Amino acid sequence: MVKDNKSSEYFKSVLGNGLTKDGKSFDYLIKEKPAFVKFYSKYCGHCSNMAPEWNALDGDENIGNIGIYIIEVDVDGMDKIKSECKNGANVGVPYMTMVNTNGDSTKDYNGERTKDSMKKFILENGKNLSSSKKKVGGFKKIKSKSRKYTKNIDTNKMVKKSSMSSKKTKKYIKPKSKTMSRKTKRRNK
Repeated sequence: MVKDNKSSEYFKSVLGNGLTKDGKSFDYLIKEKPAFVKFYSKYCGHCSNMAPEWNALDGDENIGNIGIYIIEVDVDGMDKIKSECKNGANVGVPYMTMVNTNGDSTKDYNGERTKDSMKKFILENGKNLSSSKKKVGGFKKIKSKSRKYTKNIDTNKMVKKSSMSSKKTKKYIKPKSKTMSRKTKRRNK
């Protein structure tokens, strides 16, 4: 299952001891970058059959350019993983999913177990996770052609910047004093 001569920096294997060959843990890798993750068992026939297709993803320039890891995890090392994404592998293997830097599964892969199908899924979903996003309070700034929108982290919806700022800042603006200025009194008459 584990290919010994991995050549790409983005292609990682987490072994039964919960570590990669260079000694990094799964949780450490996930905090660095989002990932497409495959949980497998060396005793699973489906996992063994798809291994050549999975290993063919290694070295693909298109995948290497989007800024995510491709990680395979031996289920024998799952007890060392703290991230929530491992819960899907309890149902069965092979289990493949996109994982964000919080360790949460964002989208499970249920397609064909071929290189082309997995590559298409990775390119479509990996770009969204790896695009440059900066947290600003409860919102993320997202690179886009129209800079009118921002994404609310809690609701995962796009919000117009103008409406976001007015709604969010109303809480923090001090209420005006009850005493009116002379100008205000004149306007109200």
